[in-house]
Amino acid sequence: SPLSVVEVAAEILDSSGSVALIFPTAMADEVIYRGEMLHLKERRRLDIATREGRAPERTLLQLSRIDGPPRRAAMAIRHRTGGYTDDYRALVAEYYLRLTSL
Repeated sequence: SPLSVVEVAAEILDSSGSVALIFPTAMADEVIYRGEMLHLKERRRLDIATREGRAPERTLLQLSRIDGPPRRAAMAIRHRTGGYTDDYRALVAEYYLRLTSL
């Protein structure tokens, strides 16, 4: 579970290390709280919805021992019409040779 990964990361990370996680958005507050208790600060968070206008279902989160204001953003994978959003294309461009719209 993400909470277990946070606990292990807190044990093994050095002062400049970080951990990145992907998990259901419903767990975000709990994961961030657990990280804070273990001296891991939220550095970056991206909440992802499957379609524009829907609530986010997944969260990408980076935790680190380095303190500072977190960077937060939200995005959708697809437009309401079904095509991929520009934000999603930019996020996964390095991993796909060809990304088509459906």
